Amino acid sequence: MGPSTKTDRVCANRLGASVIIAEGTTRRPVKKAEPVSERPAQSTEVPFDYDSIPPGYYDEVFDRRRGIQSKWHHVKFEGVRRAMQRVGGNSVLDIGCGPGTFAAILQDYDYTGVDLAAPQVEYATRKYGDARHQFIHASSTTLPVDDGQFDLVTSVEVIEHITAEQGAQMLSEAFRVLRPGGHMVITTPNYRSFWPVLEHLVSRLSPMDYVEQHICHYTTPRLRRALQQAGFASIRVRSFVHSAPFLAPLGWRFSSLVFGVEYRLLPFLGHTLLATARKPERAGG
Repeated sequence: MGPSTKTDRVCANRLGASVIIAEGTTRRPVKKAEPVSERPAQSTEVPFDYDSIPPGYYDEVFDRRRGIQSKWHHVKFEGVRRAMQRVGGNSVLDIGCGPGTFAAILQDYDYTGVDLAAPQVEYATRKYGDARHQFIHASSTTLPVDDGQFDLVTSVEVIEHITAEQGAQMLSEAFRVLRPGGHMVITTPNYRSFWPVLEHLVSRLSPMDYVEQHICHYTTPRLRRALQQAGFASIRVRSFVHSAPFLAPLGWRFSSLVFGVEYRLLPFLGHTLLATARKPERAGG
């Protein structure tokens, strides 16, 4: 999340892995990326080991279809899907795809997922890989993809896990692989909402420590500025994810109805930021 005087933090370095192409990645030609060169971390923090998350953990949470945590992930992906439909496009690169859950939702897209955690990529390839859905083990800052290949690039709650410098590199890479006129759709926690309180609470009650993992904190102005600096135009930033997930214990369908109302009528004060941004048709356009 983005640098403001209160929210700036030194971000632990979790990147730099050499690229390994997962099985089932024959649909598009890809070029092998060089290992990421990073400046020495200006922190004594130990980077979080994302390979330590059990393969398919978040996919199993999604498939549970009950409870607040599962509903949160359903609402998150639905918001991104709606934003993608609004801007249009057929081919998508999903940065930070994890176990591939979003690929199952995007059945009508030519989908390529990228993730740094090899166990998640292997899981996604086994469960969701097919002729239109492929997965690549790679760093978000050096995407092994040719320029201008995709109509859409998505990144669902990834940028808060990496340093501000790495976040800028990721956005630049997203810009590079988009075709002119293509769009990026990105989400990240909203640190000018009630989210920081929830983050501490969830970290105490769940097996995942999001306080440890979320090392950069974004607000609407900071996210907008980061996208502008990467070269994007027509930037729209809103928030979503309000009360709907917390109503899931009262009924899954009821929670979905509340989400639909909140998404249409409350593009502010949500726990998650959702931005869409367009790559200009020509330089400076």
